[in-house]
Amino acid sequence: MHSCLLSDTSREYSSLSSQRHILNTIDLEQKPSATSHTIDKLITHIKNVQHKQKLRSILQQHMKIFDISQVTQASTHIQHTINTGDSLPISSRPYPRTIEQRRELQAEIQKMTQTNQIRPSNSPWSSPVIIHKKKDGGIRFLVDYRKLNSVTKKDCFP
Repeated sequence: MHSCLLSDTSREYSSLSSQRHILNTIDLEQKPSATSHTIDKLITHIKNVQHKQKLRSILQQHMKIFDISQVTQASTHIQHTINTGDSLPISSRPYPRTIEQRRELQAEIQKMTQTNQIRPSNSPWSSPVIIHKKKDGGIRFLVDYRKLNSVTKKDCFP
């Protein structure tokens, strides 16, 4: 039986309660203009001017919660295994890409490595990466796990 091992998993948290917990332990620096812009976007739907001003004041008192200048994440040392039964390791080749796409991908990999979202691996298992342009010009980093999923033994839970 072979298993694919994933460890030191990191997850980006976007909920307000999770960010509060993380901000208790991490001191994040931020440009006020970026936070003000985020707060403005959060309250655009409020029509009543007095309510909008009151909410803006409350949100500005807690500006660090709305910091989006850095990736907010939590890491864990939990060991996770994927049951692949007797399947041999699947190693897929990278998809072809232009020189510009390679640069973008390398920059994204470097950023994710620096923020401990990913780490180097010497595993015999590999899946190709897809980069997708977001509407805002950013990059969405996707991994094509279809071949891994095809050999993964399904849990019978519940």
